[in-house]
Amino acid sequence: MRLAIGMISLAVVALASPVTQGAAKRSDAVVKATVKAGKIDNLGNQTVIVRLDIEKKWHVYANPVPADFPGIPTTITLAGTKESSVKVEYPRGKLVTDKFVGDYRVYEGQTEIPVTIRRQRGDKTPVVLQVKFQACSDRQCLLPVVVKLEVPAR
Repeated sequence: MRLAIGMISLAVVALASPVTQGAAKRSDAVVKATVKAGKIDNLGNQTVIVRLDIEKKWHVYANPVPADFPGIPTTITLAGTKESSVKVEYPRGKLVTDKFVGDYRVYEGQTEIPVTIRRQRGDKTPVVLQVKFQACSDRQCLLPVVVKLEVPAR
């Protein structure tokens, strides 16, 4: 009888678990994205640094990834305006050799990604960068996310 009650209790706990209810963990639970804005120069260029702080045992995929690669590369785009342009200098990342999917590169630990935003002359409004990434470990991948970072005009 005690065994049956224990099994029922265990089943109730399992049904109440977020994993069984479809609440999967998102990549921004293990990766924090921040931005440091530089000053706008006379030509309207503003250099910023997007920093990814990736928890130990996790990585995100570098940009670019090989053709037909199953993972999502880290990408940075400019949101909501056509009056500015963005140039991203993705770091090379750490090489991973995999006999099943081929070689690819990842970002681990703290990674800084230089970004140049070309603004219209005299533009002093903040812009928003969208940082898309997917965190993975050697056992699982989390849901990909898009994090929005506001870049103030300086």
